[in-house]
Amino acid sequence: MGLSRYPRFGQRIAPAMLHEILDVEIPSGLLPNSAGKFRKLADLDESIWQTASEKNCKLLADLVVKEVHRNLRRLPVMVRISTLPVAVSKIPLAELDLQVRTYNGLKKRFGDEVSTETKIRDLLSIGDLGARSVVDFSHLNLRFAIVISPLDFWDGTETVEKRLGRLEKPLA
Repeated sequence: MGLSRYPRFGQRIAPAMLHEILDVEIPSGLLPNSAGKFRKLADLDESIWQTASEKNCKLLADLVVKEVHRNLRRLPVMVRISTLPVAVSKIPLAELDLQVRTYNGLKKRFGDEVSTETKIRDLLSIGDLGARSVVDFSHLNLRFAIVISPLDFWDGTETVEKRLGRLEKPLA
């Protein structure tokens, strides 16, 4: 891991925890007609990388960030109070695969150890952090929630990638 820039190749573009605010249509012309399953920003899972060009995936990621920015003051309560997974406290901040701005903001505010009690609303109170950091934080939650989850509910027959896709889909 380490520092990296969103969107990260092969990973979801639209974090599932932001589904409610990303439930908006993708502008026509950005995706080929064969990409019918991707009608809304919230639909942009890891398989979009197989359908769209890297350039279009980056454009779609920018749209996700813009939509999150537009809704920063209206984030759902469950998103605002989301905290970091416990595993994050055991991993150096520099190894969390964050964007440079998110990393620098967290480092400035918390040093090398970010409390697992840190919530998205706390991130938004850090001057340099905004919509892109909310998206970054949402991806971090998904990665570590799955990586450190107890294996008693996973029979080992799925690949991690398949499990990521299945678990990140919003609950009905």
